[in-house]
Amino acid sequence: MGEGRTSGSKSRRTDAVVISLFVIVLGIVVFAIALAAPWMGAPGNSAGLCAERAPWGTPENPPYPGPAGVRAVRSWWPIGVTCDGPDPGNGLNVIVQPRNWGPTIVAYISLALTFLGAFTLTVQLKRPVAL
Repeated sequence: MGEGRTSGSKSRRTDAVVISLFVIVLGIVVFAIALAAPWMGAPGNSAGLCAERAPWGTPENPPYPGPAGVRAVRSWWPIGVTCDGPDPGNGLNVIVQPRNWGPTIVAYISLALTFLGAFTLTVQLKRPVAL
């Protein structure tokens, strides 16, 4: 009877390690995709990314070839591209952040799951192996 428990204990530990590794890898992959998707065309393409955002993409200021002096910056909160530049109407500096919070939510939840998987893996690997 004792050997059955030991074997089951080893199996449960192995299962926990495999599941933890799977959660870590999955979390990293989802985090990378959630970052890459909104950042794909970021720096160097402010004409394409920021031209359609107000106040630069208005009928008075057509978006092509792009607003002068506007730069696209990758942002972490919310994840996406923030446009920073002068307002064509009054010349004041305007900062327009991304409106979509979906990538931010997905990225940071997957990062939290990655840390949880790493913590669980650490706990499982520190446990003594039952013989």
